[in-house]
Amino acid sequence: MKGRCFFILSLCLLFSGCTSTKKLGGRTVYAMIYDYSNNAVSGADFYLDGKFIGSSGINGRFMFNLYGDGEKKLHIEKDGCIAIDDSVSWAPSLVLYYRIKSSEDLLRMAEKKYDEGLFSEAMEDIDSAIKAGGKKDEALYLKALFLSRSGNFIHSNEVLDEMEMKRETEEYIRKLKQFNEESLKNVENKK
Repeated sequence: MKGRCFFILSLCLLFSGCTSTKKLGGRTVYAMIYDYSNNAVSGADFYLDGKFIGSSGINGRFMFNLYGDGEKKLHIEKDGCIAIDDSVSWAPSLVLYYRIKSSEDLLRMAEKKYDEGLFSEAMEDIDSAIKAGGKKDEALYLKALFLSRSGNFIHSNEVLDEMEMKRETEEYIRKLKQFNEESLKNVENKK
């Protein structure tokens, strides 16, 4: 009995401060969401069967109610992150734990993969970071840099041109573009 009371008290403390849907019956589900650096993610929007049900709180926690039996479609999204889709059905003591990839996480993963010689995997992470929307300039520049280092100077310049169209040309963009153009001339002269 003491153990059961401790467990219930622990759950109450764990989820105190959770953002949640209104308590109108149903079965309560607890969810926690973190990034790949194990930081709590606040403001992640939760949708159940396509209907918005609320957002995670400051500690990355969220509570919601499931009604009826069977699987429900859960969709979680946050600006600058790759959305999560899952199917959930209620079970006693159900606690959902999610890790959401932010564009910052994806760029860190891309750099690590590039250093390990996994070029195509690194480029996939960069493209996912661009799609997620956050850190887009950093992702585009990293893509241009990786392309340049792999000898794909033309494609690197295309990415840099895309960056230039959005704002005034920064010095670091000009320098990489100049390097690409000089490298292209050297390649052509060797032919």
